[in-house]
Amino acid sequence: MNRYYFYPFILCMLVNTIFYVPVILVEYRFQGAWLAILFAIVFGSTLAYLFTRTMRQFPGQGLPEIFEQRLPVMLSSVISFSLGLLWIVAGGVVLIAFSYIAKMFLNPSIPIEQLLFCLIIVSCYAATRSTAAINYLSEIILIFILPIVVFILFKALQSETFEWNAIMVTTEYIFEIPSWNTLATAMFCFTGYMTLIVLNRFFTWRISLTHFWLVPVTGAITLVSTFLIPIGIHGTQAVENYLYLWVNTVDSLRMEFGFIERVVFYYLIVYVAVSLLFISMSWHIGTELVSSIFRGQSKRYRWIIVGVVGIATWWYGRLTNEKQLIMVAEQWFMVRFMMELLLVLLMVLIGRRKQ
Repeated sequence: MNRYYFYPFILCMLVNTIFYVPVILVEYRFQGAWLAILFAIVFGSTLAYLFTRTMRQFPGQGLPEIFEQRLPVMLSSVISFSLGLLWIVAGGVVLIAFSYIAKMFLNPSIPIEQLLFCLIIVSCYAATRSTAAINYLSEIILIFILPIVVFILFKALQSETFEWNAIMVTTEYIFEIPSWNTLATAMFCFTGYMTLIVLNRFFTWRISLTHFWLVPVTGAITLVSTFLIPIGIHGTQAVENYLYLWVNTVDSLRMEFGFIERVVFYYLIVYVAVSLLFISMSWHIGTELVSSIFRGQSKRYRWIIVGVVGIATWWYGRLTNEKQLIMVAEQWFMVRFMMELLLVLLMVLIGRRKQ
């Protein structure tokens, strides 16, 4: 059962190509992206370990239950609302980003309003399911799509257009000091541990950390591959010209004897499932945290909160564009990084007081 602990990590690592992580890292490929990745592997894994170790002391309890016993009501409500809003925005950004990708590469004739509406309805329904149901759904989806993801990575590395020389050029800037937003962006791959603020209710047993080494290993593979493969295929300079970086990268791959020749269709099928799962989990966590403020009446407000979130996402999706969305994602990464640091420190202090 301990395998369920790793599913949110895998999900966040997979969704990073939709969430503009490679786009931002490639933008700073000559200005500290390498050091940002190395720092994220070490520091992200450390934060994940400390937070998980603390949450092990509260099996079967989410953050609202822990705060209710140990923090003033006002402080608990502010933290829960802030974290809930953070996760809601994350789901909204991924939903809008995938809507633009689906419109451009799957059906350019469909109005963006209709596409947003369909995705929001599915996501709102899934977000209101139980925590256990979302965990079980994560397992089913990830088991089916992970082999396809591995195949796409293998296909990219075997591509005739993949040039190691382009990658070697970027290593000349490996000691450049990264900026704050580059660090925060690279850290996203390890943010799966933050789902424990709600999903810990599912873990009624003490989470085992025996196989925790898988987190830094898979995180390193994900960050390095999603950063370097587009550079190897498009070139050191041309890679910055693509807005949908990984979609364009995969679209350059072909299966000569495949049932579907264009590999991009396999990629889009995978990321329909990954995006909807991430949105559902993000909105589930967000609505659970926000509704916990209404003590004793949280169940009544979940559908109201999800409805408001869906309407706000649909409205903002109609008004924004892809470049503005990248700016929002970049700001979100920085806010998330600060809030994660503060939350981990707070939880470590709470855990020590309990001992």
